[in-house]
Amino acid sequence: VMSPNPIRYEVLERITKEFAVDAVVDLTWQGCHTFNVEAFSVKKFVTETLGLPSLHLETDYSTSDTEQLRVRIEAFLEIVKGKKSGKKA
Repeated sequence: VMSPNPIRYEVLERITKEFAVDAVVDLTWQGCHTFNVEAFSVKKFVTETLGLPSLHLETDYSTSDTEQLRVRIEAFLEIVKGKKSGKKA
């Protein structure tokens, strides 16, 4: 993976429209610096260009961060749900 990767953004825009998504979750495996380098720009692209809520998660895929991930994802889903229904989160 090379950075910047403009095709990543083109694909992201196409699939968010194709699947009519309400939000984007960007996952990076801990230690995968290649994708983590673009996490900030992906979030900016999703929120500013696509106008969608975005959540970036970083995990080592062990059970040690399961609860933290659960809490963050649940909170994010509440925000998405609130935006979809027109309420302020």
